[in-house]
Amino acid sequence: MVVRLTTRQWGDGDRHALLLHGINSSGNTWWRVADALGAQGFTVTAPDLRGHGDSPRASRYAATDYAADIRTLGKRWDLVVGHSLGGLIAVHAAREPGWTARLVLLDPAVELSDSDVERYTELNVQEVQRPPIPEALLAANPRWHPEDARLKYLAVLATSPFVAERTMRDNAPWHYLADVETLATPTLILGADPAVGAVFGPDLGGTAAAANTAIEYRIVPNAGHSVHRDAPEAVLDAITAWTG
Repeated sequence: MVVRLTTRQWGDGDRHALLLHGINSSGNTWWRVADALGAQGFTVTAPDLRGHGDSPRASRYAATDYAADIRTLGKRWDLVVGHSLGGLIAVHAAREPGWTARLVLLDPAVELSDSDVERYTELNVQEVQRPPIPEALLAANPRWHPEDARLKYLAVLATSPFVAERTMRDNAPWHYLADVETLATPTLILGADPAVGAVFGPDLGGTAAAANTAIEYRIVPNAGHSVHRDAPEAVLDAITAWTG
C-alpha cells in the first residue's frame, strides 16, 4: 500500500530535483544541498520517507515499497539524489523509464554482506533507542555543520526501532549491485573515502562503472558515509558539473 509522504520544498526554478534521505534521517537534513540547488534554478523536493520524519508509519519497509511512495511525487525529474538507503530506493524507482534525466547516488547502500546487514541493523536500532545528542554527533563528526547535527538528532527522534529494524530486514539479502549495473539513466556515484568509512567502496564502484558506461564513480576524499554532510561543497560541485 502506498503511503502519502510529507515533503519539503526549496526554490521555484524550471528544473526539478528530488532528494532522498537515508535511514533514521528526514527530508530536512538535506537543507544545505537543497538550498544551494534551489539557488541554481531547481525546484527541490525532499520527502520524509515512510516511517521517517512526519510521514506515516507502515508495516512494510522494502525498497520496492519505499519506491512506490516516491513515484507518486512525480513522473519526470531532471535530477534525483539519493543517500545510502535513499540511493537504493532511487535505483528501484529508476527502473521506470524516463523517471529521471540524471541520477546521483551518495555512498549508496546497495550491496551489503549478510554480516554487515546484521551489524548495521544493530547500529541503526541502537541509534534510535539511544539517540545521540547534537553535541555528541558533532564530536563524532567534526566536519558537520551544527545544523546538520541538530536536524539529524530530530530525525532520529522522529522514527522508531521498528522502522530501523524492518528496513534492514525487509531488504535482506542486501544484494542490489546488479540493479545498479543495469541502470539506463546517466548515474554519478559519489562514494565515501574508504579510509574514513565507505559503504560503497572502490571495489563496488569499479565493478559498476566497468559494467555500465552510463555510470561514473568517484571517491570524495576525507568524506565519511554522510558524504553531503562531511563535504557539501564537493558534492554540490560534482552535481553542478554532472547536470550541466
